[in-house]
Amino acid sequence: AVCTRTLAIAGMRVVLCSRSVDDGEKVRASLPSWCRDNVRVQELDLGDLRVVRDAAEEILSNEGMVDVLLNNAGVMSPPKREETAQGFELQFGVNH
Repeated sequence: AVCTRTLAIAGMRVVLCSRSVDDGEKVRASLPSWCRDNVRVQELDLGDLRVVRDAAEEILSNEGMVDVLLNNAGVMSPPKREETAQGFELQFGVNH
């Protein structure tokens, strides 16, 4: 939320990607009203490469280009083995 706020207040156009659109919209709603239009929420689950591809296509279609990519989330040491939609170990699949 801090990165989104900082970039939006600086006047940058921000696509806030989140597994949960509702959570992303909460972050957007927490911004000062005058810069909310700088932020668009995009559903993105890094654990499914099809969703990643679809989100990337939608972002390029809506935004035209991406100038800066800021990765600010990941998975660290899941308590049990989990896999992505494509069968990769979750931490490896999401973080790499």
